[in-house]
Amino acid sequence: MKAAERRKKLEAFEKAEEERKLAELSETDRLKAELGKRDSELQELTTKQQQREAADKVGLPPIYADRIKGKTPEEMEADAKALLEAMPKSKAAPNAGATSPGDQAITGETEAEKRKRLFG
Repeated sequence: MKAAERRKKLEAFEKAEEERKLAELSETDRLKAELGKRDSELQELTTKQQQREAADKVGLPPIYADRIKGKTPEEMEADAKALLEAMPKSKAAPNAGATSPGDQAITGETEAEKRKRLFG
């Protein structure tokens, strides 16, 4: 319980310290800091978009797009191809035919008959 309270206090202190530092900055410095933050957010969004495009282009499932590495779209596409090749390939189900009932087939045996057969 104390740890959670201390964590909340620490977060509040950190937020207050950040606000104090922002208040001390000149208008120009504050705007530069805000611009830098926006630039980094834009770069992150651009990278995510390029990752999704590279995944779509090579046929990689969208869930793996955030794992693609690279600084350019070409590098990302090459990495997406490498990821796709490294993924395990699903085996095709054997063709058992249309009349095969499979594992869930009904044997025609009732529960009582099954107990009698198994336990005597």
